Amino acid sequence: DVRQLSSGYQQRVNIVRGLLADAAVLVLDEPTDALDPTNKTFVIDQLKAYASRGTVLVVSHENTGADRIIRLHGGALVEATQQLA
Repeated sequence: DVRQLSSGYQQRVNIVRGLLADAAVLVLDEPTDALDPTNKTFVIDQLKAYASRGTVLVVSHENTGADRIIRLHGGALVEATQQLA
């Protein structure tokens, strides 16, 4: 039963579910929040690979190495930047 797993393992299971769905758009809320640094890097690398065939939208308080960063404050756009690859 997935509910018996630690929060980090539950997070990884949910990410794998999303990746296996092979959707055109993948939306993730804090996908690396409960992960150790090694697994955070692995997950980010997997999401970047997935982004080559679809859109990945990540909501996070961390800099995840995204191609584009959009900052919101109070529901309003305050900054939009495009990162260099």
